[in-house]
Amino acid sequence: MGRLHTNWVRSGGKSKLLEDQPLGDWLAAMVRGDPLVEGGTSMVSPFFGDIDPSRLNLGLSAFSGGIGQIQFLAALAVVTGRFDILLKKMPATLKAVGGDVRQSGWKQLPIDWRRGNVILRGGKGVFQTGLESYKQFSREYADGDMLKAYKLASALLTKQEFQGLGWGKQILLKVSEVEKCESTLREGLEKGNWKGREGWLAYFRKTEKTNPQSVWVTASALLGTSFSQLEWPTKREAVRLMS
Repeated sequence: MGRLHTNWVRSGGKSKLLEDQPLGDWLAAMVRGDPLVEGGTSMVSPFFGDIDPSRLNLGLSAFSGGIGQIQFLAALAVVTGRFDILLKKMPATLKAVGGDVRQSGWKQLPIDWRRGNVILRGGKGVFQTGLESYKQFSREYADGDMLKAYKLASALLTKQEFQGLGWGKQILLKVSEVEKCESTLREGLEKGNWKGREGWLAYFRKTEKTNPQSVWVTASALLGTSFSQLEWPTKREAVRLMS
């Protein structure tokens, strides 16, 4: 981003604020409707794609939703030469300077904005349907963390697009843990090892986990419609049994 910043300045770009001013100052100026830049041209990077810093003068409405958050930080990085601002801090910072977080659609995105930009450049093809695709997306873009991947995809897609993925319920485990659980569950389902109240107790003990709600929800998400075959207690009852 340092080279893009240098090239933008050489093209005549100027910032209305000091480059090292905190994120809150930039967002406060946008909330007020102040212009942030003047001059300069759009920058093109083989890694980051097309970035147009002049969009910063259009206000927060030009950067709505999770996609907008990433695009905002990309533009700000070109203008300031900084790339150390965290996506997850943006909603709280916007609120602190009087911005409307709900209207902005900003969320605590659990990734670095540069990785987020890579996802955006991949287009909608990055998001595929089904559990296996959910796991693959987790590996590639969320360090194998399936909860992080779920939050990320739901923030970058519309509600309808996300529901269309068929990823089901969020899973609170790493992909490696999920694959082990899935194998254990399906084997036990075939043999009847985990059936009923006693089956739930036996399965929970085998997982060696401490959060029964997480274990129950994960099993439900992994088995889908087959989950009912286990005939486990309800989630509330299953948790109560382990207390």
